[in-house]
Amino acid sequence: MSDSEVNMGQIEIMVEYMERNGDLSIFQEGNVKDELENLQKWIDLTDTLNVESNGAPKTLNGWKQCWLSLKMNAISKLQRTIKKKGRHTKPTDIDKRIMSMIEKKPMKINRKRKLIECREQVGDIEEVVSDEEVVKDDASKKHAEDSQEAILGRDEVIVAREEVAEGLENVAEAREEVIVVREEVAEGLENVADSREEVAMGQEEVPELRNEVPEGQNEDLMDQREVVNERDNDIHDRDEIKKGWNELETERNNFDRVVPDCSCEERYKFLSELQLAMIPYSDLSRTTNMGANFEYSTNSTPLHRRSKRKRHDREHLVEIAAQFLEFEKKKAILHHGRELLYMQQEQARLGVFETLSKTLQTCSAAISKCIDGILHFIK
Repeated sequence: MSDSEVNMGQIEIMVEYMERNGDLSIFQEGNVKDELENLQKWIDLTDTLNVESNGAPKTLNGWKQCWLSLKMNAISKLQRTIKKKGRHTKPTDIDKRIMSMIEKKPMKINRKRKLIECREQVGDIEEVVSDEEVVKDDASKKHAEDSQEAILGRDEVIVAREEVAEGLENVAEAREEVIVVREEVAEGLENVADSREEVAMGQEEVPELRNEVPEGQNEDLMDQREVVNERDNDIHDRDEIKKGWNELETERNNFDRVVPDCSCEERYKFLSELQLAMIPYSDLSRTTNMGANFEYSTNSTPLHRRSKRKRHDREHLVEIAAQFLEFEKKKAILHHGRELLYMQQEQARLGVFETLSKTLQTCSAAISKCIDGILHFIK
């Protein structure tokens, strides 16, 4: 979708947003939080611009390209106005506002200014030696080569910025997936709390059921056998849960070694809530707040009409633990993605610096040749 389809209302909204929040196209160095805040601002700006009924909607990358085009057009108009050559369009109020924002970032546009000054110097020297055909042809050829290299360097900058933007979008998608996992974990913890309430209600019903059984009848013997069977099943289930818990602890320790700088606050909070939710199946005297010495015991395990429900709740807890491990993996992926973005950024900057250095060297050589031609012509 071309920039011509963007109306003045959308351009005005974009310029006002940039004036309030700063030039978002200038990559902000820092941690992942700063990068995500910059990306969130682009997302908000994209939503605001696409709501404009008279304008054409664009993707996030499309609006980034549109903003770069507006800045390049403003710089081009200013350059032609300074030279005062030929027919040209005067800078509009929008162009002046854009240039005002650009001038607030001298470190970012210093290379562009040097390139403009080199072009002006080459153009002035070409006018002085316009009567010397050979020198003029050489200078024009060098000027064309320099302009082509400058355009290639600008294209490389745009491509590098697009790659960084794409990487930030991937980071945002990973963050959304982490948020979804957190919501699922919270929902699972709520279900565990509900199950714990039902278990407590079942414990209150056990004495009543015992009182309802008449003494001296065969049903009493059958109930005792069921109690023994349920207790055996409970012991088997506790062994399986304890084994799964040890595996979860092993996975957590592995993640501590692989990603040592990853924040563990949420992970420990989750483990604490998970262990508190399993208190009905554990020995209260051996359970701490963080569950560091979590032990299973048959002393506090309620019996009677709870075995099937317990197995269902424990399977649900295992699913929640698996979701939590997946959440930790995605946090590690997010950390790795930030390092890749930083490497891509450094590579792009080195490439642009080398290209502009070559351009300046070429311009300097062209100026030297022109000066030599002038001196030779004067002699």
